[in-house]
Amino acid sequence: MKIRSAVPNDAALIAPLMYSSAENYYELIFSTPSKKAIDFIEFACKNDAGFWGYSITTVVEIDRQVVATVCSYPWNTTTRLIVSGFLAILRFYGFRRGIRVILCCLQFTLRFKKMNKLEVYVAHLGTNKRFYRKGLASNLMKYIHSFWKELGMNKSICDVEDLNIGSLNMLTKLGYKHVTTANFLNKKNYRLEKIL
Repeated sequence: MKIRSAVPNDAALIAPLMYSSAENYYELIFSTPSKKAIDFIEFACKNDAGFWGYSITTVVEIDRQVVATVCSYPWNTTTRLIVSGFLAILRFYGFRRGIRVILCCLQFTLRFKKMNKLEVYVAHLGTNKRFYRKGLASNLMKYIHSFWKELGMNKSICDVEDLNIGSLNMLTKLGYKHVTTANFLNKKNYRLEKIL
């Protein structure tokens, strides 16, 4: 098992893992009559755009195959990621449909308070189904925690859908605490935090 930063050639393998981390939300926000959510995620990942870019992604590789992934970024990169993400949305969907997708993204994003200095956000934790319950996700999260702590960050934040019991249990075991709940399109989402 090797944990490493993602590279551009990983995009096609990363996108389905990102998608698996929150399929319901991706379908609600990014699927349109003519475009699939997974295709947008792959497009954004390949173009290193927004919260789906390969440059903020860390992967687990086994036998030269990417089998788990997570994105993480510090508070001070949020504006750059929002702008590049919105530009990718407009390029992928076109102006009219893209504006609708952006408005839906904003509704999703504005549910919680913004991050503070020295906080890192963790998202898109996904594992290939063949490797479930092998400890890859928790090892990847421990790696991310250590990486950001060495860079001076003091808190890790993530949001998890209430129905994602496996992730909630794993994150609780890793020391995350539930701090608030928000609703989006009739779905409950938990904000979790961990002191690094």
